[in-house]
Amino acid sequence: MDIFDNEIEIIEHFQNIDTSSVLLLPSTPECEELFMSIWDKDKWKTWRNSSGKSDPPPDFFSDALGFMMDVMRVDDHEFKNKKGKVVNPTRQRETKVTQELRDAGVFELFPNAKPFLVVDTGLPTHEDHNYNFYKKNFARVVGTHKKKISNYKANHPILRTVFFVFDESSQYMEVKEKSPSLTVGTLVPAMPHLWFLDEEFVKEFRGSEIDYIVWFTPYKHCQAHDQQGNRLKLPEAVIINTSENFPKTIKYDNDLMESAEV
Repeated sequence: MDIFDNEIEIIEHFQNIDTSSVLLLPSTPECEELFMSIWDKDKWKTWRNSSGKSDPPPDFFSDALGFMMDVMRVDDHEFKNKKGKVVNPTRQRETKVTQELRDAGVFELFPNAKPFLVVDTGLPTHEDHNYNFYKKNFARVVGTHKKKISNYKANHPILRTVFFVFDESSQYMEVKEKSPSLTVGTLVPAMPHLWFLDEEFVKEFRGSEIDYIVWFTPYKHCQAHDQQGNRLKLPEAVIINTSENFPKTIKYDNDLMESAEV
């Protein structure tokens, strides 16, 4: 178990991002209001926490703002094995390391510390995380929560639905051609993956009962430059109003997608 199994810890992590790293799609007062209501610690007080095991769903709601929000975690490590069972080697390794630290008495020495683990599964990059794992995990997680929207609406019939997606995946890129020898520091011509415009992801919430997406991606890092040498800055959070006219999506070549984290 890690700290992000607790929805409040995810929200607190989100509240530490720089506002300059936030993209609003579209840039409207409504999207800004939603973002600020979560990011600003004073405005966050208008939300009520309903994330306890015995609480009615979804995780948070604000009658004053007219929003209800469910929090979910997505990553690029989880996959279904040959038996159809969903497995996540990274989470399994985190659980093992956490137990080892607990057994060693580390948590007793630092009772107020919050464990934040970066573990190595020992797997080759493509087996540890890849675009296919990412795409399927996103569809599976979002799809599971979409089925629960009727329950949310039964408890809060007039509130707009917000999906807060805590996306722990690495940054991806579409390369010009496959290379088996990508290593740290290798320069390759590629198009950075804009996950929030990827048709494979957008189709999961287009035309749904989800009114807004808060897509938090704190671990996407990419040393990318355009042809003029300008550094590409990717957003750390994207706020999407799904009812607005959405920008043109991108269809990436599945076979050419590589992780920028090797």
